[in-house]
Amino acid sequence: MFKVVRDTKRLSEILFAFAKNGFSSWVEQTKLYEYLSATKKFITKKEVEKRPPAERFRKVLEELGPTFIKLGQILSTRNDLLPDDWITEFAKLQDEVPSTPIEEFDAHLEKEIGKPVGEVFSRFDREPFAAASIAQVYSAELAGGAKVVVKVQRPGVEKTIETDLDIMAHLAELAHKHIEAARDFNVKGVVREFSRHIRRELDYTIEERNLLRFRENFEDNPKIYIPKVYSEHTTKRCLVIEKLEGSKVSDFEADIETRRELARIGTRAVLKQVFQDGLYHADPHPGNIFILEGNVIAFIDFGMVGRAEPQTRRVLAKMLMAIHVRDVDKLARLLLNVGSPSGDVEMRELKLDLADIIDRYYGKTLKNVSLGDVISDVFVVIRQHRINVPAEYTMILKALLTVEKVSFKLDPDFDFTEEVEPFVKKLF
Repeated sequence: MFKVVRDTKRLSEILFAFAKNGFSSWVEQTKLYEYLSATKKFITKKEVEKRPPAERFRKVLEELGPTFIKLGQILSTRNDLLPDDWITEFAKLQDEVPSTPIEEFDAHLEKEIGKPVGEVFSRFDREPFAAASIAQVYSAELAGGAKVVVKVQRPGVEKTIETDLDIMAHLAELAHKHIEAARDFNVKGVVREFSRHIRRELDYTIEERNLLRFRENFEDNPKIYIPKVYSEHTTKRCLVIEKLEGSKVSDFEADIETRRELARIGTRAVLKQVFQDGLYHADPHPGNIFILEGNVIAFIDFGMVGRAEPQTRRVLAKMLMAIHVRDVDKLARLLLNVGSPSGDVEMRELKLDLADIIDRYYGKTLKNVSLGDVISDVFVVIRQHRINVPAEYTMILKALLTVEKVSFKLDPDFDFTEEVEPFVKKLF
């Protein structure tokens, strides 16, 4: 049964983490309890914690390391799958670990770039300014004088992640077979989508290509800047990009007119990415947006990038327009067409729930309506009716909700809906 599992010791560690944090019934239901030793079985039965399930599950993910932390971070964007308390817990997951001494990276880095470090870089900081479970990030200077940021993957992390993905897929298969809630949650589909995502993230040549495409898409816009990538020094496990000097949008201070204009520029840039280019920054939070000299907006960290196919964009536009014009019938049909119900959906009840949401905001001026609030409420209804929406839709909506929050931070009176409307109408 377990021939695809590369490491039964790791499987035992994963099961123990779930069991000792109060999820031993899940382990029993998947018929894997024999993989826990007698001592561990005793501990798991005696030490069921009293904390809320969402908090205990977050603790499991933290204990199990990089693959599971990344899974939790992805799930923190899935309002359609998880209730608010779980989303809140998973949003707390921080991928911060102690840095590994540069001496352990030297040989690894030289193997990746194919040359001695001193031959490529005239300066290379010995201490990283960011350390995560998958990579460490350094400041450096190329031999030609250009200031750069170097992201280097930790040695051996790819093998660790592949082992965990094998086990995740196996556990998802068993959970789907034996646990009804797992079928409702579409656990197999979630794990498949997550596996595709993290494998893309492990290949820095994909991030390199994304950067090149974003630079091309905004080459005619002097108010948007995408950092240069140094392809001659970039490999699958090492990424070298231009270092930008500016302020994070969360730290930026200026008069309200300047902030309002920046909110407008940044919002339109993300909307262009989603609705015109079909390639968008999937995590445009304040730490990934810089304000450069001359009030130019720069996007950084393109490890999480989404793609929106033309059909996806058109359907999403129809959904947003249906919300805008209060067409409950059309919104319900669209959700059922793109989603996969886990069971029978009572159409009349679905429409009534959607109508309640839209009526809640009816009569308010656009400036007093947060698109994010409306979408979040729709996600609650989707979850209640056990409709599984494809990840590409939720990923786009999460990006839009994130940039809406950034815009409101710059300008509390910003009218996000007014900016969305022309892009939506253009798709019709």
